[in-house]
Amino acid sequence: MKSFARLITDLDGTNSKNSKVEILRRYFISEAPTESLWALHLLLGKTKKRIITSLQLREHFLSLSELPEWLFVESYSHVGDTAETISLLLRSQQKLRGAVAQITESQQTDLETLQSVMEKILPSLQKTEVETLRGFLWSFWQSHAATENFVFNKLCTGGFRIGVAEGLVFKALAQALKKSELQVMQILAGTWQPNLELWEELISQEEFSAQSAKVRPFPFCLALSWSDSLTQVTSPAAWQLEWKWDGIRAQLLVNHEQRVLWTRGEDEITAQFPEMAHVYTDQNVRVVLDGELLVIREGQVAPFADLQVRLGRKKLGEKTLKDHPVEFLAYDILQEGETDLRDLPMNERRTRLVDFCERHPDPFVKVNKAWSLANWSELPGWYEQSLQNRAEGLVLKRLDSKYQAGRKVDVWYKHKIAPMTLDAVLLYAQAGSGRRANLFTDYTFALWQGEQLMPFAKAYSGLTDVEIAELDRWIRQHTLEKFGPVRSVAPLQVFEIGFEGIQKSARHKIGLAVRFPRILRWRKDKLAKDADTLETAKRLLEERDEILAMDGPV
Repeated sequence: MKSFARLITDLDGTNSKNSKVEILRRYFISEAPTESLWALHLLLGKTKKRIITSLQLREHFLSLSELPEWLFVESYSHVGDTAETISLLLRSQQKLRGAVAQITESQQTDLETLQSVMEKILPSLQKTEVETLRGFLWSFWQSHAATENFVFNKLCTGGFRIGVAEGLVFKALAQALKKSELQVMQILAGTWQPNLELWEELISQEEFSAQSAKVRPFPFCLALSWSDSLTQVTSPAAWQLEWKWDGIRAQLLVNHEQRVLWTRGEDEITAQFPEMAHVYTDQNVRVVLDGELLVIREGQVAPFADLQVRLGRKKLGEKTLKDHPVEFLAYDILQEGETDLRDLPMNERRTRLVDFCERHPDPFVKVNKAWSLANWSELPGWYEQSLQNRAEGLVLKRLDSKYQAGRKVDVWYKHKIAPMTLDAVLLYAQAGSGRRANLFTDYTFALWQGEQLMPFAKAYSGLTDVEIAELDRWIRQHTLEKFGPVRSVAPLQVFEIGFEGIQKSARHKIGLAVRFPRILRWRKDKLAKDADTLETAKRLLEERDEILAMDGPV
């Protein structure tokens, strides 16, 4: 446990990527396999279960400390994290009050290793009475250093995040094990448990297969943003075009009796899409397909909100399944039988994909449409058809490219349609988290409805660091009211907000919801009275519906 806490301190103490990799590499080499595996589980965000909510942890701390609640609230507004706020405030508390229980000798032993904390201490605390739990926290906080308190608090609340990118973790582990990063990424993809069986797999020299008994996905190939400058250095004949759908990117793994759906975020979602659990049931098929899950009605792609209905429910009734029918549009084949196809050029994989789907037809699996260009002058025309075809834009894939993990140059590019935009007034601001915990970076924007400003969207991306600092100073000087960490501000600043889509929503007061809102620019040239109205937003919705009403092929 102390070793892991030191690791977190060391990682937090440098901004150098190379230094972070070296710190992690040394840790993986020096620690026992089970310690390294649990550290990986945490660093890669695999541990999500919590035994205490952040609010409960705060209440336990306030009941034991001499500090007033207002001081905690003010401190939290600057730090932005309950676990860290408590660990910092504990430094000012010479002694906590109200001890109910002490840490037992066996618990003290279990606190020495990260494995025991995760496998014994935390599960036992989950079943503990409130007063006993509070006593354990009292004893722990009194007897451990600030970093150890911070780490333990984070483990309790299940929200463990630290400032180190996944890629650096994979790179460090690969160096420690003397393996390729791709091999490490493949083995650690999907859901896994930190046990010695996994460690044996990591150090094994055998080739990884997504069709193993564990049925884990391959690392996903991702797209970079398209630049028109590429038309100057490449031939249109080198590229394949596809529609970019607003669905759920997923890999479909079929392995005899197993059919598993993995999202790009490595979450298994088979239960939410039971149709996919029965594809190819009458065929002896082993295959890994990459594609997009979409709700499709009468040959037309439905909005992303229809997919969210599936994701938001633990049990899917017959009506939900009937009203939100899904298909898997496959655009790549990564493995068939025992053969890994990812090193083949994309045009060969495309041929194999079409051939596979013709040999093994299934009503829920279709091949995504693909085409080529004779001349770059044709690209704008296809781009303009995106919305009519209910797509977000285009994806251009180099015909000779391999299927590679992550975003690589000259592999895949996404050419998204220009976002819808509205000018909105800043109404509320909230402090961010992490390195921006002491800055107001989360904003709520409003549109006019008559003489009243109505909250319309929340956004936190799009401004530069310089603009954030300037806006933060302005917010502090023009705060009207405080609501915990949220401040209402004078309605004076106008921002251009971009978003991917707009739709009706009974859950929002204005009756509309937007998808992926972000700040495009700070409109210092506009007064608040010049901002857009709710009627303007409704007209955008009507215009979109008119375009979608046109017949467009899937």
